[in-house]
Amino acid sequence: MIAPLALGYQWYQTEKGMLLCQWWFSRTSNILNLRVIQYGYPQKTTTLFTANHISFLDIIVIASTTPARFLSKQTLRHWPIIGFITSSAGTIFIKRGNRQVIHKTIQTISTALEQQHSLIIFPEGTTTLGDKVKKFHNGLFQAAINKHVPVQPIALRYVRNGKPDRIAAYIDKDNFIISLIKIMAQSKIEVQLSYCSVLQSQTYTRSELARNTHAVINEIICRE
Repeated sequence: MIAPLALGYQWYQTEKGMLLCQWWFSRTSNILNLRVIQYGYPQKTTTLFTANHISFLDIIVIASTTPARFLSKQTLRHWPIIGFITSSAGTIFIKRGNRQVIHKTIQTISTALEQQHSLIIFPEGTTTLGDKVKKFHNGLFQAAINKHVPVQPIALRYVRNGKPDRIAAYIDKDNFIISLIKIMAQSKIEVQLSYCSVLQSQTYTRSELARNTHAVINEIICRE
């Protein structure tokens, strides 16, 4: 296995670096006893992936199946373990809830897409139990339109006895360390990961992209 420093500064932006990150996340997924059941396949070309958000595990699950960078909240950078891993993998950190930085964030995403780096965003802007999908904020979809890259929805479900897995979810006032201990105490956590049909961004407005990707993901999440 290639050492990151051998790939140079911003090593995670190289093809080998992205594959190394994917290997890291795959190993982490195994350590956490995540049993990922994958439906469909990720787009191979530069893509803006959009997923529902349930847990910090989402990043690990998705990144273990496709080489891509993430957009995440600034506070995640300072979390133990997961903060180091995501920072090392080139995650773009933003301050959520600050409208003044939206334009700058769109520019940052556009630049990454222009450099042929696929990105994964969570348009809900928060996590849920996984029994529903909250409204998608449409602003970040503009980056895909600007650079004419496709958008692929990703539906995530953590299932235990046929219902959303509360242990996997990271919501309300959950504590990261306590949640991690509970997760590692499980013999397995079943994750259903669905890569859905690709949308060509240039044929939609950002509002339409938000509504359409939300509808596709919501249909899978609400399916019994």
